[in-house]
Amino acid sequence: MSPRPSTPAADDTAGGEAWWEQALRYGAVSALALGVDMALFLLLTARGMDATPSAVAGYAVGLVAHFALSTRFVFDAARTGKGRPRLFGEYALSGIVGLLVTAATVAVLVDVAGLAPVPGKAVAVALSFVAVFLIRRSVVFAQAGIERRAADRSGGATRR
Repeated sequence: MSPRPSTPAADDTAGGEAWWEQALRYGAVSALALGVDMALFLLLTARGMDATPSAVAGYAVGLVAHFALSTRFVFDAARTGKGRPRLFGEYALSGIVGLLVTAATVAVLVDVAGLAPVPGKAVAVALSFVAVFLIRRSVVFAQAGIERRAADRSGGATRR
């Protein structure tokens, strides 16, 4: 996997790379972060830690890995005009949205509609992936406002 393109419009929906190219890189980053999550989970449980705290620790480290990989290979954090703490906070909150989408989907498909758990979870994973990717692409890593773009073009700051 190579770093994301450095073209000014790389993350724009109107120009630059296609959304699906970015989504493919995001999928690869997601798989790597899941590997980090699972490896830590398995390591901690093998060393005697209970499953729940092991899962939470794995998820947290996986989230940090996902953020680090996403800002390197998928999204251009500099274009947002946001500081790292704010960006990470928004990134983590978008992950909670994914959790809620997953819970709601499984509840409806499995608990209400009677679908088997594995297919219900598979649908939930797909919906959550799309929802979180779109939130991260269009909100968390959105380019800063018009004033920022004007400043970037002129090489200086604009007045407020």
